[in-house]
Amino acid sequence: MTCAGYRLYRPAKAQDETSICTAARATSAAPYYFPAKYIAGFGFVQDGGAGKHNNPVEPAEWESRAIWQSLPDLVLSIGTGHTISDGEATSVPHKLGLHGRFFPRLLRLFEEILDSETHWRDHMKQIDESRKDAYIRVNMAMQSVTELDDAARLPAIKSWSAQFLRNFDFRNTNRAMFSASFFLELNGLPREDKAGCISVGTIRCRSPDPPALLKRILEEYPQAYFVLDEDGYLGQINDAHVCIMCKMYCKDVRFIRKEDQDLNLYLRFDRYHKKLVSGFPQSLSDLSRKQMLDAVFGRSDHRALVVAPLRRCRCPKPAKRQSSDHARSTKRRCIRTM
Repeated sequence: MTCAGYRLYRPAKAQDETSICTAARATSAAPYYFPAKYIAGFGFVQDGGAGKHNNPVEPAEWESRAIWQSLPDLVLSIGTGHTISDGEATSVPHKLGLHGRFFPRLLRLFEEILDSETHWRDHMKQIDESRKDAYIRVNMAMQSVTELDDAARLPAIKSWSAQFLRNFDFRNTNRAMFSASFFLELNGLPREDKAGCISVGTIRCRSPDPPALLKRILEEYPQAYFVLDEDGYLGQINDAHVCIMCKMYCKDVRFIRKEDQDLNLYLRFDRYHKKLVSGFPQSLSDLSRKQMLDAVFGRSDHRALVVAPLRRCRCPKPAKRQSSDHARSTKRRCIRTM
């Protein structure tokens, strides 16, 4: 939210705290549509999107760096519609009409500032080519601008949205979300070798229902498999690595790479499509540092050092069922001894 006042303090009493409904109304206070809301200690506030962050992709990346010291694995931006440009003028009139005068141009400039689609295009120009595949935009094109308070157009917008969603190809979005659900944890520090560092780790799944996710993936991509870089085949994705009791997914992998070499762990869906697994690309040294595997005396926050083997499934393995012949022979031996 944008603050119009400068006196910022927190109320001494809990009952004087800003309520959620008041904050929600303030975030909906759009200039020249809905009035600003007054919040004690802040003054009059209005929608922060009225500035340069109507598309909040940049603040989201800032927060990701501040909290996790990394960029998001997947950025899914869902717009509220954008207008189709009519193109640029091919000639300059000798005398400016009403459309070209100062205040109409100022109004159009303000509308351009609020255009979240323009913000998205400008932001994508700053993204490295290797990461652009992780940025997905879903936004509906419209022929004309819809005023924010034009409630009469809601039925038409609803119909346009339904048609847009029916025709939009979500397969790339699905593949990105599938791959971002998996991550790699090392089981210990990499061991030095002539060819590089021997690493043993576990590919895990952050989904609350791994069996359902695997079923969904295999329905569309039955041959999906994990691959390190371009040639490091790590095995197919299947439900053989899901515990039948706790449903946790743990797939053990082993590979050899140099410690400071950037690794790219992919979930390859077919011959033409692959997506990076969560947390990649990164090197072995970065991965070890983030897991605090070199903290031999414990972590800096005094919590116990817990690595992948201790967090994996601890369910007892089901005992193998004995054959009927073995059971009958055991029973006969018991009868003889009686």
